[in-house]
Amino acid sequence: MKNIETLKRNEIVTLNRDCSPMSGEVFKAGDKFKFLGWECGCLVRLSRIGDCAKLTVLPVDIGYGEEVKPEPTAEEKEQARIARAQEDAQRAADYAATQAPHSDESGESRWIVTHTVLAGKGSGTYGMHLTPKEEREYNRGMAMLAEWGS
Repeated sequence: MKNIETLKRNEIVTLNRDCSPMSGEVFKAGDKFKFLGWECGCLVRLSRIGDCAKLTVLPVDIGYGEEVKPEPTAEEKEQARIARAQEDAQRAADYAATQAPHSDESGESRWIVTHTVLAGKGSGTYGMHLTPKEEREYNRGMAMLAEWGS
């Protein structure tokens, strides 16, 4: 990567990756631009050679500053989506396990109020179903947190 301080007005630079401004037009990697100046102190304002189309990008998009991380491949994006879906499913299962009545060797669960929100969009009383064994564990954990806080 080049040092950002060496970038001079009207210097010709090359776009490292495809970029799309809010207008929706796509500027392709490899397009040549003229450096116009800084925008908001941290963005680079460019003018495309040939048609003078304007573009504002990060300095890394033209090879200055920090290293550009490559865009994830379609396969990597799909793997990340599957992993997120599995995590969401596990979180939902964990949540459902504490929201529905259930039982274990210690007995039937009962609804325990954990907190109340008095104002705002999420106001209400919240809690979970806990069996006697789960309630003891919950209380032990809360007591440990209270000890650490003092």
